[in-house]
Amino acid sequence: HGKQNPIPFYKKAKILCMTSTFEGFPLVLAEAQSCGTVPIAFNSFKALSDVITKKENGVMIEPFDFDMYFKELSSLMEDTVYFDTLSANCKLSVDRFSLESVGDRWIKLFHALVENMEKK
Repeated sequence: HGKQNPIPFYKKAKILCMTSTFEGFPLVLAEAQSCGTVPIAFNSFKALSDVITKKENGVMIEPFDFDMYFKELSSLMEDTVYFDTLSANCKLSVDRFSLESVGDRWIKLFHALVENMEKK
């Protein structure tokens, strides 16, 4: 398909299956969550927990436990209440990555640094 805007694909999908061994910051997960697409991923890199809170806004699987991956993926597909809960939480949880939220954190950090420098 070439380079395309991924948002229409996330909106069409219900579940994002990530099987990466390593990611820096997995932006694809936050993008998917913003559309209510529930991510499932191996907990094989530290940044995963920055995006997914286990069984709240996605599913984290112990690294390369394929049986558990299959079991959890099946649960997401078959249990509509479980899926709908995670999907709704996904949409709410990505607010912490919004421009306003991140900007507020940077401003607080700068104010704290200035206060610290003024005390010295």
